[in-house]
Amino acid sequence: MTLKLLEVMPDLRAGNGLGSVDGHELCVMAMCAAEARLRRGEPIGEATDRCRCVSPVLRMLAIARNDATWESAKARTTWALALYPRLLGTRDKAHDVRRVKAVARYTVRVIAAEALRSAGLLEEANRLASLPEDVPLDVAEAAARTAAESAWAAESAWAAKNAQAEKNARAAKNARATRAVWTAWVAQVRWAIGVARAAQIAEIAVDAVDDARNARVVPAAEAVTEAAAPFARAKQFAWDTARATVGLDALLRIAMKTA
Repeated sequence: MTLKLLEVMPDLRAGNGLGSVDGHELCVMAMCAAEARLRRGEPIGEATDRCRCVSPVLRMLAIARNDATWESAKARTTWALALYPRLLGTRDKAHDVRRVKAVARYTVRVIAAEALRSAGLLEEANRLASLPEDVPLDVAEAAARTAAESAWAAESAWAAKNAQAEKNARAAKNARATRAVWTAWVAQVRWAIGVARAAQIAEIAVDAVDDARNARVVPAAEAVTEAAAPFARAKQFAWDTARATVGLDALLRIAMKTA
């Protein structure tokens, strides 16, 4: 089918955020909405990311990926122009329930596991990563909850030692010793932050699975998007740029092929 939007805007670009019709720069969902209006014989009007014919699961994931890290504006545009026609006509409650179940499982098995691994909690990470792709949702939920509890326990144990570690750092007698002790302490603080974030992601995964199990489509989609968000904020959690969007890309790919 001919894309009416590209007939009107042959120079269309994808941008971060909603975008502007006048500026010929739109996010991937605003492209969907504009295309849908044109196919109904309506004017494009103002930019909007609301489009009734697009799956709410795919909508949330597509918006999150659109606004995440990109190597270039051209790369974002190429991705958006290829994706937006495929999003049209995807709204279907039965399909969306299957989509959120699939992405919830992935959130536990891969995203939460990767967060735990990045924090050095290898046993917990391996336990989640070893779950099968079709793991029963109640099993996935229980495993994610156990991982979250373990991560919080590790963070609490560190916190109990933190006061003494800081006291030792302040008590160092010379500049070289002070730098060494403070460097070690700061590294531990960063580790503790990573552990806490891993625990939070595991908790979000629990919520995602619970929502998916009970066919709460929009809450489940919100949860998996939130869990994937740290991959789009690589610098904050010391995850390199190459891996920054792997979570969102994978979730969107899984949701797109699940019907």
